[in-house]
Amino acid sequence: MDDSLEYIAMCDCPEIQDIWEPAIGDWVSVREKVLWDGYNLCASKGDVTIVLGLDERGYSGNPIIGDVDDIAFYPECSWKGFDDTPKENLIWLPRQDQLQAMYLAMMPAGTYTKVFTLIEEFYGHFEKYGYPSYAYSMEQLWLAFAMKTLHNKTWSGTEWV
Repeated sequence: MDDSLEYIAMCDCPEIQDIWEPAIGDWVSVREKVLWDGYNLCASKGDVTIVLGLDERGYSGNPIIGDVDDIAFYPECSWKGFDDTPKENLIWLPRQDQLQAMYLAMMPAGTYTKVFTLIEEFYGHFEKYGYPSYAYSMEQLWLAFAMKTLHNKTWSGTEWV
């Protein structure tokens, strides 16, 4: 999973964040320190962590995040010690499989029936337009492909244009 500052910045755009439906196992970066009744909880600004659950206690439905190593310390209660934070306080960092699914979901029904066809489209795009010099991970490449083909946007180094 790409947790670089570059990938976090690339993901922090409405085209990605507006379609996020939080799910267990999603990777996120924290926008601001999470406080609860004046107490600092475990996630700090800039931390990259994972969604461990969703607050289903009737309070918010917000993602519950925290250090996965902390799970062993709180086996009796899946939310104790973790941060229940609004999704607006998080930057979703889609995994490669999620980026591929995002691309496929935006295509007309029946367009892609085989994984090979998707990969062929991916490589064909970069053969035609060239590989982005900034991409250092498969997530960055798939995000660049999705943003160009779905939204006609290219990464400038600081924003999508």
